[in-house]
Amino acid sequence: MTQNAKILIIEDSQNLADKLTSYFDKGSDIAITQNLEQSLRKIHEWKPDLIILDVDLKNRNGYEVCDVLKQDSRAAEIPVIFYSENDSLRERMLGYEVGGVDYFHKGTDASEVRAKMQTIARQSQKTQVLKENIVTAEQTAMEALTTSSELGKAVRFVEKSYDVGDLMSLAQQLSQFCIELDLSAVIMFAIRGGNRFYSTNSCDVSPIEKDLVLKLHSCDRFVDFGCRTLTNFPHVSMLVKNMPIDDRIRYGRIKDSFPFILGATDSKVKMLEAEAALAAQCATLTSSVETAEFTLSSVRKDFQRNLKIVESIMSELSSTMEMDIEQMNLDEKDEEKILMLVESTSRKLHIILSENDSTDRTMQDLVELLSKLTQEQGKIIVESLARKYDESMDYQPDIELF
Repeated sequence: MTQNAKILIIEDSQNLADKLTSYFDKGSDIAITQNLEQSLRKIHEWKPDLIILDVDLKNRNGYEVCDVLKQDSRAAEIPVIFYSENDSLRERMLGYEVGGVDYFHKGTDASEVRAKMQTIARQSQKTQVLKENIVTAEQTAMEALTTSSELGKAVRFVEKSYDVGDLMSLAQQLSQFCIELDLSAVIMFAIRGGNRFYSTNSCDVSPIEKDLVLKLHSCDRFVDFGCRTLTNFPHVSMLVKNMPIDDRIRYGRIKDSFPFILGATDSKVKMLEAEAALAAQCATLTSSVETAEFTLSSVRKDFQRNLKIVESIMSELSSTMEMDIEQMNLDEKDEEKILMLVESTSRKLHIILSENDSTDRTMQDLVELLSKLTQEQGKIIVESLARKYDESMDYQPDIELF
């Protein structure tokens, strides 16, 4: 008989039980029961590899007993061999119909019976090993599918984070990732304008949670205490409050995803801060350019007005001088000298005023250049902050990984 095979003999005749036992080597692992109730208890406790069942039991025939056994989840897969006084075809068909794997007559030679049982016992053990391997394979496959699903969620989060335009939306994306993994978490973004806290549920972050995250933010990458795990990056910390510590495989798998997720989040927070700073700088520069342009425009208007006033004064002075010179009874040479002096002074003043006008145009060109640069910078910022993610795209719930 196959080594270590466990044989259950269901027989209510002691003589027949002894006869069947004699077919096996001494020391074989054999148990004997006399009725259905005893047999079920023994099967549940002992889990035999093979059942030998007498068709001709006194209280209930073997076919009925086998039919009940096959309806019991713990006995259904155990092979049953019938033996009987009757060797008719009908009896064999009945045995096959209720789930028997073999049938032999009580007068069959012992060596033939032993050979049958050895073959069936070996097949039973191989079948059991195969089933165990199938269970293991199914568990491995399910684990792989679960890992693929969780990794797909992480990859999808990173992809969608590229198009997030503000911290609130980023926090919502990270919260959704946690919710999909049945995790409850507190999230902190460490930024220059002050730390911002978010929660995956509708409740506010409690003071003690804020205090713990703040004090542990500068500690190690991972801080574990009980079922809680805090993961730290320079610009983001996430405290998960319900890590699956009873499932070490899932615990390790989830924890392994945190650096990937939070690393991408950290980079995005830094980018959003830089964009916000650049936008603020652009707004300040635009305001300054607008102020300078307004001021210069006012100065230019005043300058043009004063220039006209000076030209009018010089023209009036020239006319007055011509009239006054005629009344001074000066000789022609002195008159020319005075008029030439007035004209020379007027030309010099005009040159100076013209140079100032050139400076004004240069300043105006500078203001226009600054205005153009400011507009281009603003356009770049608007484009970088614009959401590129097309809401109409049909994202699959999970990414298939190969």
